[in-house]
Amino acid sequence: MRKLSGLMIAALLVGLLALSNGRPARADGGVTPEQLAAADWFCVIGFAPGGSGVGCFPPSSRLGAVTLTPLIFDTSGNLLGTVILLRADKYHGQPCPSQGTDEWLLENLLGVDYRACHHFELP
Repeated sequence: MRKLSGLMIAALLVGLLALSNGRPARADGGVTPEQLAAADWFCVIGFAPGGSGVGCFPPSSRLGAVTLTPLIFDTSGNLLGTVILLRADKYHGQPCPSQGTDEWLLENLLGVDYRACHHFELP
């Protein structure tokens, strides 16, 4: 196993501080939507079910892709979980056991229909 040198540790700390944009990290060690946005993630307010929350998409996400997997936060910035978005034309009745339903919910993202399987408890 390799050991990190003092210089490498200092570089990692500087990088983490840059990603946090100078904001304090969460007490539980989790990431916040602000930190993700500062790292070029695309975060949408009002994205979670019922329009209350924030959905953050990785920088590689492209609208119209077959699948998208954003992180979902509540309005206080607490991570709720992930959601798998499958373009509606690729959905063929797959179950969503983590959601407790047999059918994925229909979501429209800027004119593109997706089916959503949530990996957290829905309100």
